[in-house]
Amino acid sequence: MNNPILKTVRNFLLLVIPLFMVSCFSITEEYSFNNDGSVKASYKIDLTEIMSMWKMMASSDSTGSTLKSIDSTFNNKELLEELKLIPGITNVENKSDTATGIVLYTYNFSNLVALNKAIKLNKGSASLGLETGTAENKNEFIAGKKMLQRYYSMANISNEEDENTAMVEMMYKDATYTTIYHFEKSIKKVNNSDATISKDRKSVVLEAPLLDLFNGKKNLNCTVKTK
Repeated sequence: MNNPILKTVRNFLLLVIPLFMVSCFSITEEYSFNNDGSVKASYKIDLTEIMSMWKMMASSDSTGSTLKSIDSTFNNKELLEELKLIPGITNVENKSDTATGIVLYTYNFSNLVALNKAIKLNKGSASLGLETGTAENKNEFIAGKKMLQRYYSMANISNEEDENTAMVEMMYKDATYTTIYHFEKSIKKVNNSDATISKDRKSVVLEAPLLDLFNGKKNLNCTVKTK
């Protein structure tokens, strides 16, 4: 798994699950595609249900490592600075809040080229919830005439050399991953059978259990055709 944010969350949950049996969190990517080719995007991790336990552990951790983990998850300044260097990306903001347990990053992209560069950036991919683009884990957007394709594959958890595999699976069992796409044009159809089109036919929602995505039982790949 190349995503350092998820690694931090995973390592914390490996500690608390045996004590509290809590593994619920959610990840949401949201994109608004404009007719001029620009994109507004956000990436959110909802850690509301585990934040109080994380803070409790930090208060009793004399080494300060737990507090450092919280800070790296909610205030990844290095990552955001690297994203700002990508041509075509603007308004990179960290709107995360430890009080609510919400990790939230927002960005604007002038075009899909800028968006795909951010995805392929090793550290930047973490802020977008994506693995580094490799042959095995392809992640990119491709635009065509009245069409947008999203290729999105995640690292298979069964391929990880992790002695805590059973615990990791328990950690992910209630976690969900959602992608939301908004368009100015009306949507004609979407080829992913798990996709839901909004009543006004301007938005598409794909949601799946995170564990199913890691194990290849579900995928977030889709082709959206607009009118």
